[in-house]
Amino acid sequence: MDIDVLFRQALSSEIEKRPFERWFSGVRFAQDEDTLRVISPEKHKLEWIKTNYLSKIRQACQSIFEKPYTVKLEQEPAPVSGSLFGTEHTDTDTDDAVVTGIELSRDSIRLVSRTGDAPLKPAKPRKRAASPLPNWGSLESFVVGHSNQIARSMIDLVNSAPGERFNPLFISGPTSVGKTHLLEGVYTSFRARNSRRVPLFMSSDQFTAFFTQSVLPGGDRRSFLDRFKNISLFVLDDIHFLDGKLKTQYELIALMDQLSRRGVQMIFSADRPISELTGFQSSLVSRLEGGAVCAIQPAEREILLEIFKRACARIRLPISDEVARVVISRYVSHARQLFGIANVLCARYMTGGQPITVDTVEEVLGPFGTKKRIVRLEDIEKVVAEMFEIKPSSLRGKSRARDCSYPRMLAMWLARKHTRSALSEIGRFFGNRSHSTVLSAQKRVDQWLSQADSRAGADQTRYQTIENLRRLERVLLG
Repeated sequence: MDIDVLFRQALSSEIEKRPFERWFSGVRFAQDEDTLRVISPEKHKLEWIKTNYLSKIRQACQSIFEKPYTVKLEQEPAPVSGSLFGTEHTDTDTDDAVVTGIELSRDSIRLVSRTGDAPLKPAKPRKRAASPLPNWGSLESFVVGHSNQIARSMIDLVNSAPGERFNPLFISGPTSVGKTHLLEGVYTSFRARNSRRVPLFMSSDQFTAFFTQSVLPGGDRRSFLDRFKNISLFVLDDIHFLDGKLKTQYELIALMDQLSRRGVQMIFSADRPISELTGFQSSLVSRLEGGAVCAIQPAEREILLEIFKRACARIRLPISDEVARVVISRYVSHARQLFGIANVLCARYMTGGQPITVDTVEEVLGPFGTKKRIVRLEDIEKVVAEMFEIKPSSLRGKSRARDCSYPRMLAMWLARKHTRSALSEIGRFFGNRSHSTVLSAQKRVDQWLSQADSRAGADQTRYQTIENLRRLERVLLG
């Protein structure tokens, strides 16, 4: 087996998936007598591998070769592509001219240069806008719904008047709700403006790596700061990874102050609200809170349905609305799964030559163990009403009597757990109530569950809630 494949298999079993993909993407392994060569065009990756993963590489050498090997880290030249300037730089008249730019990939942003004897001739920007970056999200392809409408509106306001009112913009939300898609979209929009000021997109891991490299012995502090000199937008994704990294946070605070004075728009994302970033300096928290803060909730069913349809259309997979709804209701727990499911079904369609039906979906996806029974708001209403012997209309009515309000709270809690309906959708179904009412009901029931106690003298509502929910879920889920 190829040496590169062997080492990738060995290291991927020892290193978590996300850091492995980030730091070993584009890295090659080669064997040269008693030396293992680790090759990458990106210097900061090699520095990070040397600091954090060299011991694991040596262990892999011992396991694969059954003897110690010398590990050599090598940087190889990389072609200039995907300039952050949003324009193409042309060579000057002589072959030895200086060519400068900023090279972009999903894993790195680095300065590149080739110096010769000829003087530098600045490249003239093309009049046409830069083409979109491959596989990057765009604002046009972002599916809007109740769960993300506020965040999308804030992005539109920032895009139309950057650096004016909503600066910085902080977007929070759990994984796979579209935060990075939005950030990539606004970055792509800025990049297409053909301005001399360029946007800059970084992950928190990249920011940390560049900063760490600049303060190490032999590091170039000025090179780090130069990255932010002539930018129109600074996007920092997954800022929660800076939790507890105090020196990096102090550097980010100083940078935010500089960019704010220059009117540069800043956008940050995290997988949790600011209040839950407990390892952040208070001065950084205050700066994040001083701009605009919004959240994205897990996608409701209609958003997932639209995303899935677009994914199928992109790979030219014909699919009916019925099949799409079955996929969303039974086999999806988050948005990223949609693309994998679309690819699996497309492979079946291409090899089998038959239309994708509900039976095909159950046959192909059933073995993965993700199948679940469809639960609708109407089902919850019916089951709760029957159990408490009240009319379904009572759950939608205005009565605050306990024989109506208590079952209504349980129904809302079940709707949050077993459906993909948004807070607003649940509120509308149960009597045109606000999303805050649904959220309050959910928190109240959660409190009863966490404090449940069957001992004498305890609040019987809490104990009964557990028993009631167990009975309701047995009926709902069969």
